[in-house]
Amino acid sequence: METNAFSSLAVLNLQSSYSLYESACCPDKDLVVLVSRQGRKDRLSLWKIQGPKIWEVQVGANIQEIVNVAWSPDGQTIAVAHSPPGLTLHSMQDGHEERVLLLDKVHSPISHAPRITGLWWTRDSRKQTGVPVADIFRRNNVITGSAHSILKTLPLLDHLQEDDNQLNAADLFAFQGTQTRSQTKRELPDFMREWPALQSDPITASMSSHLPGSNSKSTALDAEASVVGGSLLFVADNVGRLFSFLDGSYPTGYVTLQTEYSIKSLFQHSPRSVFTAHLASSTETISSSRFYPTLITMPLLDDRLVRDVAKSSTSARTLLWYIWRLVKDMRAAWFGSESMSGARELGPRWVRALEMKQTADFGEKDSAAILDLTRLLLTGRSTEALTDLLGSGEQMSERGIQKWETTVSETLIKLRDFSEKRVTPAFQRLHLVLEEVEGWSLLPQYAAFEFSRDDVDACRHLCARGIVVSSWLASVARRELRRFASFVAWLRFSVNNLNTTNERNTGARYDVLEVNNYFMSGLQVSPIDKWFVGPIPSFTPEDLGVLDQQQPLQEVLEKARQAAKQGKEEGWRKATSQKDLDHIDRNLDALAQELTTRCQRIFAHAAGAVSRSASVTLQYVCLFRVPYDAATHQQPSRVEVSIREFCIPEGGEEGMPVDLLEVQFFDDEHVVIVYRLPNETGPAFVATGSYNDLGYESLQADAYVNIYAREKLVMATVEAWNKGQLRSLKQMITRRRRLNIQGGERVSVAVNGLAGRRVACVLNEEGVAMEGLDLEGDGEDIEGSGEDG
Repeated sequence: METNAFSSLAVLNLQSSYSLYESACCPDKDLVVLVSRQGRKDRLSLWKIQGPKIWEVQVGANIQEIVNVAWSPDGQTIAVAHSPPGLTLHSMQDGHEERVLLLDKVHSPISHAPRITGLWWTRDSRKQTGVPVADIFRRNNVITGSAHSILKTLPLLDHLQEDDNQLNAADLFAFQGTQTRSQTKRELPDFMREWPALQSDPITASMSSHLPGSNSKSTALDAEASVVGGSLLFVADNVGRLFSFLDGSYPTGYVTLQTEYSIKSLFQHSPRSVFTAHLASSTETISSSRFYPTLITMPLLDDRLVRDVAKSSTSARTLLWYIWRLVKDMRAAWFGSESMSGARELGPRWVRALEMKQTADFGEKDSAAILDLTRLLLTGRSTEALTDLLGSGEQMSERGIQKWETTVSETLIKLRDFSEKRVTPAFQRLHLVLEEVEGWSLLPQYAAFEFSRDDVDACRHLCARGIVVSSWLASVARRELRRFASFVAWLRFSVNNLNTTNERNTGARYDVLEVNNYFMSGLQVSPIDKWFVGPIPSFTPEDLGVLDQQQPLQEVLEKARQAAKQGKEEGWRKATSQKDLDHIDRNLDALAQELTTRCQRIFAHAAGAVSRSASVTLQYVCLFRVPYDAATHQQPSRVEVSIREFCIPEGGEEGMPVDLLEVQFFDDEHVVIVYRLPNETGPAFVATGSYNDLGYESLQADAYVNIYAREKLVMATVEAWNKGQLRSLKQMITRRRRLNIQGGERVSVAVNGLAGRRVACVLNEEGVAMEGLDLEGDGEDIEGSGEDG
């Protein structure tokens, strides 16, 4: 017997107690995740199996306990389940929180608090049939003519700087080695956290990437070709619910299996989207697993419709989040915020200062600031109050005027450029996405998503109004900037004339009409205010002067020719009356919020189509050893079991029995066994055993026909073995290795049985020592030691 059949990679002596979960090993790297308890909080840490700790983070302020972990198929993301029920995704690189996945709350009364009991992240099991056609035109699985194919041809929108990505002094000057750091991230609005979406991909939504120097096109292609694509993250709780997330991020709702039961194990059938779940009672003090497994079929996962809807939802979320932040920035720049004053207040503050001088300092009963300003503009004569203000006011120095001009001009330029170059194009791209969704609402293939055409049409009309309102704001800001420039030029001219004793400067460099217009509309009350106050815009194209009737193209072209011919003959354009639009609501801020709420509601309901269309079969029997068809629901004709007693050859021909401490499935043929010799308290042993070539015996029908729990089936099997109805066979352990860690009667084991990465980690009962082993090693001792800290 090989006593050193496996290589010991490292023995870690930990300074504090850690927990090891079954799925803690990385699928494609020699890494393992450990959980430690410090005070009343759990902390997540990543270790190399060979020894050193890479990072350790605290997973949220409201998280009390970590209950499970799971790795993504590509080994780049770690899913962490919490208590209270919640789910977060963390980066393998530094442990920072990438995303928070929300679980729906339980609305019906239950006898105990919800708790996550299972976490699985499965690969895409679909197999390609035939030889794949090369993507010569690099369409990247995008249908030609769809909204995303059009978005790929449009110029990329400018990226906005994220507040939570800004560096602080600690990031710049702190020691950059192995360190413990706490996660701080800006809170997202509720609509963003509850919006179903895939991993953020700005390129798909026609937005530039925030990474400097990154190749946008290659980034999008790499994201699509990732191993995570098509994977499913499942979360089970103790009230019989099974949540699913496409690609580990897009929530597809939950399936209710059976109340007061939790899922103990979940298996995926390839290539169909069929899953087998074993339920266990979550209320009994003694675990009782159902003998009848539950079959879950999710037919929508076999089609590309779910991914198309998910991509549209993600693009809509990205664009609306972009619009929402831009509108908030424009509002803060104009009206001000808690940390900064707005440009709008400078003009009214100056007018109030003039009115205060008129009433308080010069005894005027009725203040008429605008009348005095107009008099000075037209006649060059100033009142005493206005002369005193222009000569000694706090804003009337060259530095004060320069600051006033800079603040208002930069704000108006920001409103003009943001609305014209960012907000309007974003609304146009969102309109493309909503047009496609409205088309889906008419197709029978998308009936399962339950798109409401009326709701989508209402969102599309809101988006169209957003295009008009944002373009309108750009033109008004441009006009306001021109008027303000003339006002500042006149103000400087007036101050210089009052402060100089020489002959007055008569060379005016301003437009009198523009200055007077700014007096009437801009200095005290600006028309730009309507874009941030008031009700949600509900105007129609007819309210803006657009003709309601539809005319043939030929008639429209003929009228255009006649108008062009008459214009040449007349020599100038006839004076036409301008339509009064002052009564029209144009609150861009309220429109963006209403559109966001409506779109989030539409896509959140559509995301649950996968769970709504899922079928759950509770009366299907899976044998202990039988190749069954997942499409049939027939009762088996027999149950076969195999009773094995693991032994070591030290006891002679009969062998010496061992005490099993832990058993884990390793791959499709072997199990990993941790055992200790009888009546010994020394180190345990790790070994492997085969389970695919065992001899099975049939149970008698009366031993299992009325059994509904796997534990009871095991008890019935042991009873039959004690009566001599079944025989046990000894299985000799031929490959083993003594562990170098000391422990009690229990151990925790995490394994990775993938080809080329066959390792196991064993943590002792106290959680202070862990050993990593290479189960494909040649037996040479390459072990090392490491310590925490």
